[in-house]
Amino acid sequence: MDDYDVIIIGTGAGGGTLARHLAPSGKRVLLLERGDWLPRELENWLARDVFVDGRYTSKDTWYDGAGKPFQPQVHYYVGGAPKLYEYAVDFWLSTEDLPVAENRLTLDRDGNLHLAYTPTNHQPKAELYETLRSLLGKIGMHPDHLIPHHAYLRTDIPLPGVAHQAGTCRFGDDPSSSVADRDCRAHQVDNLYVVDTSLFPSIRGVNPALTAMANALRVGDRLLERLGASRTAAASEALT
Repeated sequence: MDDYDVIIIGTGAGGGTLARHLAPSGKRVLLLERGDWLPRELENWLARDVFVDGRYTSKDTWYDGAGKPFQPQVHYYVGGAPKLYEYAVDFWLSTEDLPVAENRLTLDRDGNLHLAYTPTNHQPKAELYETLRSLLGKIGMHPDHLIPHHAYLRTDIPLPGVAHQAGTCRFGDDPSSSVADRDCRAHQVDNLYVVDTSLFPSIRGVNPALTAMANALRVGDRLLERLGASRTAAASEALT
């Protein structure tokens, strides 16, 4: 590991963006990913195969707060979940999942993941649903146009819908209530940074991918400063 300047664990929205940002600096960057390359096949573009049948979903087993096992809807491939989601056209209804201290991810003595979760923000969700339903006829849509699955109209995303975890490694100024500082550097480990969505106290009501990417670019600039490098260094050397 001493042969690398930066080691990035995970190649999703945050890690992949950070790697791309650091690449032109000429620094030695190592990417570590749990999964393999996503096979290129017709099913990559079929929403039913990806979202309904879970063709590429991990076979892991997690446990809820009561110890009941479930299969998390996560994907371990080079490039992360965006490798799959970029092929879908979604009509999605969601509200903010309010941060609650009791909603947390823990690890037991045997290394099993346990996710304790209680839904929040019920009233705004109900009002948003009624507003959407009142608009469907005006935009030429019909309920039959929607795939009848747990993550679509009228039903909630169940506990296994864990693709957008937040708050498990949130950042802040106080080490007693946060893991990382404003630059996403761990309070207790000087050379450890976090650039995925676990930093955020909550997900709000939108997909966090673009925010994670923007934050990864910001953290990338901080890393380049610490390494005494720039994104144009390698390009300039090549030209000379």
